[in-house]
Amino acid sequence: MPAKKPLPSLRQAKAGTELAAANAWTHMMCADNLHEAGYIGPASAHLVYAIEEAAKARVLFKWPRLLKVMTKKQLSELLYTHPIRHGIVHVDSMPSALRIEIALWGLDHPGQKINPKALTRLFVRHPEAFPVTWSRNAENERQRGMHVDWDGRSWRTPANVTEARYQSRYARCLEFVIATMALTGMYDEIKDELAESGWNIDLEDR
Repeated sequence: MPAKKPLPSLRQAKAGTELAAANAWTHMMCADNLHEAGYIGPASAHLVYAIEEAAKARVLFKWPRLLKVMTKKQLSELLYTHPIRHGIVHVDSMPSALRIEIALWGLDHPGQKINPKALTRLFVRHPEAFPVTWSRNAENERQRGMHVDWDGRSWRTPANVTEARYQSRYARCLEFVIATMALTGMYDEIKDELAESGWNIDLEDR
């Protein structure tokens, strides 16, 4: 039976929030540098790493409240299980307008569960939201960007990841990490770097 992984105290969680958020930003910078050097696959993998660390920072930021409503097993899964953190990203990235649209769909279709096609149509209107397939595909995205694997017919390498695929994910990942930095009170740490890169973002307008 595997050993139980330790859970942080409130004080440790506060420190971990800042560390995880800063590490998420580091992975974004790694993605930028690798992309600039032409290594699209590894750059794409670092986008996933950035999002996973941002999700961890959000969990730790909410730690005082989570301790009151979740079991130790559930808390451990939040911290140490990638698929669960991928799901957190999917939900946390949904803007209020999208949540309202989903609720209105439910009112228009009483007693029905929203189907994947209808949900996808709602999500595509909000490019900042991670798509319905995100939590299912994130692990594969990370693996594809870092490893050479045999798929039964051919070898798949990080070189197979395209520029279009990277660009389709970059802005969404950057926005989620920036929002995480703002949530955790660390936006000022990256504001100058964003400005130097041409991202002049006024959080008061967001």
